[in-house]
Amino acid sequence: MEQRVSMITLPVADVPAARAFYERLGWTVTATDGDIVMFAAGRMILSLWWRDKLDADGGVADRGGYGHAALAYAVADADAVDQVVSEAVAAGAAVTREPAEKPFGYSGVFADPDGHTWEVAWVRGWQLHDDGGVTLPAAT
Repeated sequence: MEQRVSMITLPVADVPAARAFYERLGWTVTATDGDIVMFAAGRMILSLWWRDKLDADGGVADRGGYGHAALAYAVADADAVDQVVSEAVAAGAAVTREPAEKPFGYSGVFADPDGHTWEVAWVRGWQLHDDGGVTLPAAT
């Protein structure tokens, strides 16, 4: 298996409401069959699908949550962290950690209406590309 991620599907309680939130953030729907909504996100896809349907499709039962995963959004500088977090709040997100200096740079965290957290971060040493991808410095 190659080291890559092609798509992340977020389980949501209400697909139209979740879609509206991400559209308020400025995202554009790339594909939908009326049931699942997909957004091109650089070289991968972020999709939104009904929680119960994702459970059934994956052969799992909702045990009160999907475990803990955090999404991240890299930006070019510290000012962009504040701007993106502010835009997310205006779109209906809740700030779960105010933007602040961190040992690696500067970041803040917001949660979408379904509780999925997004860390918005400027990280020293990361090279941000026009397509949203990042290049990490070589491991030492």
